[in-house]
Amino acid sequence: MGWSVLGRVLDTADLGSSGTVYQKVIFNKDLVLRSMQTWFIVYNNPTFTDLYFKVYSLDGTTPKKLIYTSTNVILKADMFTENYGIKGVRFDFGDVAFRATTSYAFVPRATGYTASGSSYLAWKLAWPDPAYRTNIPLSDKSNAGRSPYDITGFIGAKL
Repeated sequence: MGWSVLGRVLDTADLGSSGTVYQKVIFNKDLVLRSMQTWFIVYNNPTFTDLYFKVYSLDGTTPKKLIYTSTNVILKADMFTENYGIKGVRFDFGDVAFRATTSYAFVPRATGYTASGSSYLAWKLAWPDPAYRTNIPLSDKSNAGRSPYDITGFIGAKL
């Protein structure tokens, strides 16, 4: 059995200013966020200039108020040099305070992104998700599409 990398293909609109693709995050403690890491799958050299993140307050399933934009951008040239691959990238947040039990939407954005059926970015899903993989056979990918996006780490400090 081999491992698979699963991700949600990001359409052009998904990474544009009105895209609604996001990962809901609820912190269990008040904290100051310095950075986070996530993963993107690159398929056949997609067109874009840079990639960054925005964080919004979340009202149910709708991102509402912009809270912060990452202080860095990831340039395409720094993200990959091959046509196909997967890349873990870190986004910095300049010590932004977040409250426990509050819902936030972490939203990827890209400048100049153009996706097609033969060239795109995909946001990696956390499959198999080590936190929830008990009694889930790794060969059963039927529920993988319901996995969260793979945000592998938040770096910060308690308030």
